[in-house]
Amino acid sequence: MRTRLRNPRAVLAATLTAFVIMSTLGLTRPAHAGEHAQLAPLGQPDHFGYVVADVDAAQDQLAQATGSSFVTSEQTVEVRQLAGSHRPSQVTLKQAVSARETGPATELVQATPAVGPWSVDSRAHLFLSYTVDETTEYAATLERAGLWLVAESDEFAFWRGAGGVTVRLTEDPPVGGPQTPTAPMDFGAPVAVALFTVNLPVVAEQLTRALGITWREPQEFTMTWQLSDGSVRVVTATSTISQEGDPYISLESPHGFPGEEDCSADYSLPYLVYAVVDVPGADAQMEAAGLRFVARVPTVVAAYRSEGVPVEAASQALLPQ
Repeated sequence: MRTRLRNPRAVLAATLTAFVIMSTLGLTRPAHAGEHAQLAPLGQPDHFGYVVADVDAAQDQLAQATGSSFVTSEQTVEVRQLAGSHRPSQVTLKQAVSARETGPATELVQATPAVGPWSVDSRAHLFLSYTVDETTEYAATLERAGLWLVAESDEFAFWRGAGGVTVRLTEDPPVGGPQTPTAPMDFGAPVAVALFTVNLPVVAEQLTRALGITWREPQEFTMTWQLSDGSVRVVTATSTISQEGDPYISLESPHGFPGEEDCSADYSLPYLVYAVVDVPGADAQMEAAGLRFVARVPTVVAAYRSEGVPVEAASQALLPQ
């Protein structure tokens, strides 16, 4: 039996009616990022990562200095692209993640072999880490902003840009555990990362294009610092702080302190910043933990260097309003 063709206009009307009903009920398939939907900016980092030579020593010292406890794990991953090579490589990652229920986690990573984004030397190496559904969905955005891919696996991708600033996209975010105080004073989660860079405008502009970060007006400030060699120095510097917080990103011109001689077009010195009520107490706790003293403004800020992680304890009064 032949089937009689229905009125084309009636078919179109019925189809449109069905689509409206399905859309209302949320049954239609959302557009993928590469189709019609526009990706939301990555924005502020979900957590901070530091590459270290000895993760056990680094976490022990940071725990004593800041009061954070850490949860350790180890995994071997296959990296498809690494240090310019497209041949698969296996890398074993030993990680320690701060145990925090709120605020950004701090992740310490030791890699074997220590290659690509996990290379270690006398400098501190930070990556800004973001949890995403798929590591490839932001690839075009980061590439257009001028970043380049330095390592990639099924679970993560590392991108690097101006000033050596490194971004990690991960589908498997680090997980900590219950916080157990490890020192008399618990600094809490870090409130910011301070990047000392010689390319401040360039880095700021690229982070805006890559991550969608917006910036407050640059501020010039003058403070009197006590240095590790016993000298006292009046320093005028420029700081540009992100509009968005939790955590903030602060870009600062170098002060000329120890460690900053490495700052270049390819490297920015990254300080992990904690906001504390008692700066002198935090200063004394970091010193007792064996961190290397860098500089301080009494009662305002104290800067130290731990195993691979530069740390600042700053007065809560310095937080942006």
